[in-house]
Amino acid sequence: MTKHQKPVARLVPQRRPASIEVRDAVHELARLRNEIAHRRGARPILDKDIRQAIRQGPPLSSPPPGYISSLPSSIMSLILNVTVR
Repeated sequence: MTKHQKPVARLVPQRRPASIEVRDAVHELARLRNEIAHRRGARPILDKDIRQAIRQGPPLSSPPPGYISSLPSSIMSLILNVTVR
């Protein structure tokens, strides 16, 4: 990619996440699920809830400041590399 005939970026193939990254993300999701389940009045988050949230995309309003940065990097990398079928 060029801007004013000077290279500014290049496209590279997206790498597949290593199995250890996927395993870490799944482990972190399970931990988070257990943490939420132990909150008073909360119902467990099911796999279908996660899939539905991914399909719906981000909410129309912006997330609270620091929300995205508070998610563990293993979950963020999994979310950003997941394709819902």
